[in-house]
Amino acid sequence: MAYDKPNLNNNQKKFCEEYARCGNATQSAIAAGYSIKSAGYTGSILLKNPKVQTYLDIVRKENTKSTQKSLGIMSAEEVLERLSHIARGEAREEFFSKSGKVLTRQADLTAQNRALELLGRTHALFSDKVQYDKIDMGWFRDLNNEGPEEVGEFPAGTEDDTEVKIAEAMAELEQEDKEKAKEESELENAKASQRAV
Repeated sequence: MAYDKPNLNNNQKKFCEEYARCGNATQSAIAAGYSIKSAGYTGSILLKNPKVQTYLDIVRKENTKSTQKSLGIMSAEEVLERLSHIARGEAREEFFSKSGKVLTRQADLTAQNRALELLGRTHALFSDKVQYDKIDMGWFRDLNNEGPEEVGEFPAGTEDDTEVKIAEAMAELEQEDKEKAKEESELENAKASQRAV
């Protein structure tokens, strides 16, 4: 892949190459030929330079690709390509027969399904997350004179159950309020009748 490399002097290029290798700005500045006394400051300034950052990204990408090739590490494209071959049933696997001969056969359906699953996850075709909808819980704040406008989130599809539970809770609270008001009224009537006697 061709990159537009920014125009840097030799010291700056050497700094980027060293920094990509070791990750230490001071050591990289010294190795690039900058003064030992000011290497820490110089390295810090160089890392803030946008041209140096661009060149550093390019060097890192090149180093990653060369490291992967030298170590035999598959690239992401290779992995997806192999999974696609397996999923399509184009992949062949070798096995030994009872007589000891090496035979080949098409990958089994389990391997094909697993490859399809991995490809689907790579492309975000499946969602393992539950969608949540917010429900206004202002009534809760009003009853307790505290709490946020939206107290919580509930799983999608449970609004009907939640509304029923809310209605039941509200009915219970109203009943408790009526009973409490009745008790207070009876208590006031008893006090009033005692005063009258």
